[in-house]
Amino acid sequence: MKAILKNKNIKLLIFGRNTSVFGDVMLLTALALHVFKITNSPKAFGAIMAVAYIPRLILSSFSGAIVDRIPKKRLMISLDIIRGVILIGTLIFNNYHLPTIYFLILTFAVADTFFMPASVSIIPKIVPKDLRMEVNSIDQTIENTINVVSPLIASALYVSGGLFIIIIVDAITFIISGLSEMLIEFDDTIGEIKGKVYKDMLRIFKLFKDDIRVGSLVVNGALTHLFLVPFIEVGIISLLMVTFKAPEIHYGIVRAAISAATILAGVIAYKIKNKDIARNINIGNLGMLISVLFFALVVFSPFTEFIGSSMYFPVIYLSIACFVMFLSFGFYVVFFRTFYQTQVPENMLGRFASVFIIFISISRILGMYVYGVLFESYPIWIPILILGCGILLKLIVHIPFINREKAIRMNKSNTVA
Repeated sequence: MKAILKNKNIKLLIFGRNTSVFGDVMLLTALALHVFKITNSPKAFGAIMAVAYIPRLILSSFSGAIVDRIPKKRLMISLDIIRGVILIGTLIFNNYHLPTIYFLILTFAVADTFFMPASVSIIPKIVPKDLRMEVNSIDQTIENTINVVSPLIASALYVSGGLFIIIIVDAITFIISGLSEMLIEFDDTIGEIKGKVYKDMLRIFKLFKDDIRVGSLVVNGALTHLFLVPFIEVGIISLLMVTFKAPEIHYGIVRAAISAATILAGVIAYKIKNKDIARNINIGNLGMLISVLFFALVVFSPFTEFIGSSMYFPVIYLSIACFVMFLSFGFYVVFFRTFYQTQVPENMLGRFASVFIIFISISRILGMYVYGVLFESYPIWIPILILGCGILLKLIVHIPFINREKAIRMNKSNTVA
């Protein structure tokens, strides 16, 4: 901890990133409520949310290779300032209809497609290898502390005043984030990169082939964004607003419960003595599978009738179910991040992030739309069953990762002997 506190670059990185997260989570919470209020349809809501991932899918095929060829710091500062200016422009026009929402979602998606590979690429330049797990735990804890507060603030502000004040806050946080990035000092020179952009992108697939652990991890992450994340994004707001007719502020409470769970998960990941990545990712997957049982309770009509008998029971039930799920998911994420930050070569991190975004985008587009249709037109047990099957698949695709780790440890033991 002392080494982290003494490192100015790490502090600036964490501060800038989490300042931006505060505004972004407020905006996303408010946009979700605003879109659902306009459409009042899980299917339409899921389709609109899926649109956000189309630019990521198209641009990620080459964005990582481009990011690896240009100074990351300058790119990140520019993207933060541009997004802040766009939000200020939205305030000036004072138009919050669906076309404006589409514009914001698509523009921010384009920016994120280049920002994420850049931000991933600078981690090894700033954070020493032996501190990365600790930094990930601390960063996740701070991020999710913010995530507890910001959905509550966002839902309260949206109910009382709409999108205006929330957009102001997000614009300010982007500007603060850009200023923080200006103060970070690291070697941002670009090494010689030969070959065409598309060939560079294809090289990352060779890494998946050479190290089965990396390939397994990417598929595992894609399954998360196909089954779990869309279930939460579409399902929770649908259950609250359509099934139980809950007030809008309850959505912010459930989002806060999710963040509280990931805070605790980050603390647990930091405190545990056994830092075996393969084992801990597996524990996270097992915990997520068990957590599906909490959501399965809503399948039984006596239970649904019981929690529907009070305005407060649905938000309590969904907060508990999401807390249990994201306690496991947050634990999994700490070790997921740590592995790729330490095992993927530094000069390939931008491309790795871009390829990962492609997989995530395909998963989210399918997941958002399918869950939207399921929650609107089918019995509730079907999306819950699909969620359970998806988490089970995550456990299965992690098996090659575990086997490879065992083989590496055995080879090390034999070498020492």
